[in-house]
Amino acid sequence: MYHGYRSVVHQLSKTPKWTSVAFPSEMLEDIRELIKELKYWPSVSTFCREAALEKIKKERELLKELRDERNSRDLRRPTVDQEERELLKKLRADREPKVEAC
Repeated sequence: MYHGYRSVVHQLSKTPKWTSVAFPSEMLEDIRELIKELKYWPSVSTFCREAALEKIKKERELLKELRDERNSRDLRRPTVDQEERELLKKLRADREPKVEAC
């Protein structure tokens, strides 16, 4: 039985193209206030998408630095160990802006 184009496309795809994410209500209100005041983003989802893309970029850069440092020390270690996780936490903490709640 045919249920329309959208149904067929959804059945063909292995994973959905979009998904939902839960945020604490207080954080969502902070985001809405920023959107309302700055009038830059058209929606909460656009703001969150942009924030996630920025975070992904930053984490990839940190991971690249970590891999480069690992490669300069020892080429035989293919994964991140506990010592490197601690270094990664320190790198993140040093780069994170100190933000206070509104």
